[in-house]
Amino acid sequence: MPRAAFRLCACAVLAIAALAQSAPSDPAIIVANLEKQTGPLAEAWLHNPDPRLQAWGAYLVLRDRHTEAIPDLLAAVAAFQVVENAATVADGDQHDALLGVLDALIQFGADVPIAEAQRLYPEFPVQALILLSRSQENPAPALLDMFQTEQIRPTAWLAAGNLLLQRRAEGFAATVFAGLTVHAQVVVLDPNAGWGGGGSSHCCGPGPLREAKAGWPPLGAYEFAGCGDSLQPGATVLAAGIDPAYYERQVTDSYQVVLSSCGCYVDRDLVRQHYLSTLLRELPDPASLPAHVSQTFYWHGPETYLSDLAAFVGVEQRQFADVARRVAGFGMLSDAEAATLRPRLQIHILDARFSRDTPLPALAPLPENVTVEP
Repeated sequence: MPRAAFRLCACAVLAIAALAQSAPSDPAIIVANLEKQTGPLAEAWLHNPDPRLQAWGAYLVLRDRHTEAIPDLLAAVAAFQVVENAATVADGDQHDALLGVLDALIQFGADVPIAEAQRLYPEFPVQALILLSRSQENPAPALLDMFQTEQIRPTAWLAAGNLLLQRRAEGFAATVFAGLTVHAQVVVLDPNAGWGGGGSSHCCGPGPLREAKAGWPPLGAYEFAGCGDSLQPGATVLAAGIDPAYYERQVTDSYQVVLSSCGCYVDRDLVRQHYLSTLLRELPDPASLPAHVSQTFYWHGPETYLSDLAAFVGVEQRQFADVARRVAGFGMLSDAEAATLRPRLQIHILDARFSRDTPLPALAPLPENVTVEP
């Protein structure tokens, strides 16, 4: 421990000991005086290179509401080296110590610079999004980058999109519209035939639990806690919307949030559909541009099939153009974007004919944004 920090700790300990010997009889006064004395101790520990002492410093800061230590908490954030996957015990200890620092900043409602919150995102995604959602600066560029690049954390992607939608952020409508894929299932049947289908779902349980860290304080850990109608009991809204995103905070000495069921499955194209409906001031359903559509063709020969398929593609393309014009009318797409940006149309062909002696012919040429798959 640095000499100055040692002297500060020693003074705090001596002051507490002296207070205990000559304390007044009123418990409220005793506790208030004790809390005042923990301030210098917490400050010293926050600046100590030992992660365990840093964790105890953050614990005292939050427990005793030492808001005057916010600059020290921000300094700890600035000094932290992000390691997305801890490779050593030291990396894990540094990560756990910063849990307490970030929790204190969140609980105090402190304003963390956007650049710092964005830098922490790979290792602390929930905390980073909470901090960005509360930022007094403009977090839209950072959120748009997350929305465009996030592939492995569905709730994070959803939260970033919901926050961008709330702000009607520049570039968001274009990103949503161009990123949408309309999934079309085309079923080909014999005349007078019928068709039905079904589906299934699955869930999961919690992962392996960590043991408590001996000698470390309990700190607030965060985890994504579902989306839409699938959420954990007692979860907190991270970003509201038609498809809300949730998180959970747990104070724990294992530094791991234990959830009782599955997290969040996000149909990203359905979410994009909901975003467009909101931008167009529509109800979610029926939507002008549904992400999932189905069509049934009855087989009357190759020429009729190709004509039906081409007509279906034409209807979808005109719908794309109409929605682009409407979004541009609200000032959320430029004229050039409205003329050129189009969602993708992914057509899945299911040949359910009894006799397949005549194969289904391929439609050609196809527009660049259209694919047809068996």
